Amino acid sequence: MKANFYTSLSPGQTVPTAPENMPFLEKVRVAGELEDISDARESAEAVFRTVRELMPLEASDRVAGLPAESNAAGG
Repeated sequence: MKANFYTSLSPGQTVPTAPENMPFLEKVRVAGELEDISDARESAEAVFRTVRELMPLEASDRVAGLPAESNAAGG
């Protein structure tokens, strides 16, 4: 399901935003001078994915709270 999540949405269909994320997304919307929360969410997600890809694996594990040896064990 995850692999096809975004392609399974029909045009115009949106994914609901969690209420606990709204204050952060509102800050992103204002700072980025974006029109609505969905633009802010898409921008924040693009930045998050880019930063995650550029981070060394050990740093991303620390951010995720995983033990350092989790990758050596294949997990």
